Amino acid sequence: MHRRRAFLTTVGVVGTVSLAGCSLLEDTFEKSASPAGVGDDALDRTGFAHQETEEISFSETVTALGQSRELRLTNWRVTYAKAVPEVGEDAARFRLFSTPSVTVAGTELNPFDALGNVALFDEVDEEEPEEMDADGDDDEDAEETETRTIETLGEDVTYTRYEMTREIGGQNLSVFVDVGRFSNDGDLLTAIAIHPEILDETENVDDLAASVDHPFEFDMDG
Repeated sequence: MHRRRAFLTTVGVVGTVSLAGCSLLEDTFEKSASPAGVGDDALDRTGFAHQETEEISFSETVTALGQSRELRLTNWRVTYAKAVPEVGEDAARFRLFSTPSVTVAGTELNPFDALGNVALFDEVDEEEPEEMDADGDDDEDAEETETRTIETLGEDVTYTRYEMTREIGGQNLSVFVDVGRFSNDGDLLTAIAIHPEILDETENVDDLAASVDHPFEFDMDG
């Protein structure tokens, strides 16, 4: 399934050079990310299935050289899920969030880059992505328990694990949340897995993370 969403925020940035890839003479800056995805072989091995691909439009007002300009970003959120009868259809989820890198004078402007891991998880895990405001704080309920390294897109990426409580299938369950952040082809990418401790999908999550491809071609009519 493919959906388009939109949400809006406003930030101020003072820059002394042009926005990367854009001219400050333009009224509007536009940058688009490419979706990331996982191939069928990894999905077959892990029991996960593609659930949804969402194109999310994000707008913010940027102040550069004392003038306001609108920044328009096209982001992508791709969701894979695994059903377990005792828990529910979305007992485990693996999500890939891609957003374009935007820099001014060597400083990353994209507000999602400034979020902590748990705050970014909360934003990306929103059921309605138009509610994402890229201005969250880390959840105090989350406890960091470990880190591990997984090769993703040819690079060693650190995945941080958190334990917290979330409602899944109408039940309040203790869950593992794994967050890995990396860059590729001009995009900022985040891989996020959430799965109940009673299932412990760690091996499958690691397989999915190692199988991420970007850019990824989806059938947008499917």
